[in-house]
Amino acid sequence: MNNALSIRNFVGSKIRAESPGRSFEHAVDEALQFFSKEHPEWVAALFDEHFLKNAGRPILLRLVEGSMGSLAEQLAGAWVDQIYTSHRVRQDLVHEFKPVAARFLQSVQMALQNKA
Repeated sequence: MNNALSIRNFVGSKIRAESPGRSFEHAVDEALQFFSKEHPEWVAALFDEHFLKNAGRPILLRLVEGSMGSLAEQLAGAWVDQIYTSHRVRQDLVHEFKPVAARFLQSVQMALQNKA
């Protein structure tokens, strides 16, 4: 009986270790649902699931590593880069969107903590 429990715990720990992405993906999805209710205008402006699972994903993954640093500015910059090319317009939009990106990142962090 003790061996069966040990095997089950071992297999369970391996499954959790190999699939941290599921918790992460669920946290991003949960944060996006909340964000889309709070900021539908930004979701309509392509800060959406496609962006977050593609261009935004490497930035969001840094949350798992525990670093926050300049992630809001980086996320805002990645969002702007998918749409605009003018340097002046880019700077203005990144500055405008940075607080919104920070709120989204905080939502992802909260969702990750709730999953832990």
